[in-house]
Amino acid sequence: MPARDEPPSIARIKKWRGIGLYLGLVPLAGLTACDVGVSIACLPREIYLGIWAAVVGAVVGLSIRLVLERRRSQQHSPHG
Repeated sequence: MPARDEPPSIARIKKWRGIGLYLGLVPLAGLTACDVGVSIACLPREIYLGIWAAVVGAVVGLSIRLVLERRRSQQHSPHG
């Protein structure tokens, strides 16, 4: 739950970052399902690694943006 004094942009970035973290589990679940024997989940390992790399890149980008937004909001606050 976002703090009351957070700008809406920070809350939105936190929400999408959390979604991205959960999406990072998709390739892991796919690889595990293939190992268990679910044939529909058996894709080449490079595809799962590509998906995982894209998700991790998005999460890192959102984390950097979150830090920059926090710094910007602290610079504009009267207390900061």
